[in-house]
Amino acid sequence: MFELFETKINYELPIAGRLWVFPKVDLHKDPEGRVCISAATLDKMHRGVANIICGEPREFSTDEFEFLVSITLSKYATLAEVVCCEPSAFSNWKKRGRFPKLESMVLKKHFWMQIFGKEVGNRSSHAASLAGELSELTE
Repeated sequence: MFELFETKINYELPIAGRLWVFPKVDLHKDPEGRVCISAATLDKMHRGVANIICGEPREFSTDEFEFLVSITLSKYATLAEVVCCEPSAFSNWKKRGRFPKLESMVLKKHFWMQIFGKEVGNRSSHAASLAGELSELTE
């Protein structure tokens, strides 16, 4: 069992290539005496960061993309189907350090639905179904 070690105020944690500040985080000690964050708390932190990243109206960085892939356990082949491209496109975008805006916005919606969809009701997020909603991005 993990015992409460300390409560940190304004706890800084690097996630997805950015430094995030969390107002209050409980740190615990594991049986070997190592200080850690509980899995439940870390999950909440990851969900909060994912919600912010997915809600930002800009393309995401490689670090943000890899973070979202990691927490959703997504496969590149599946994501390629979502944005109607070849999986190799991700390598090119990662080399550039940024993803195209339209593909970013479609993927952000897809990732958001992967993380929060069960809570709000799952819907398809394929590019074809989002074309009307995202048309203003290409104008």
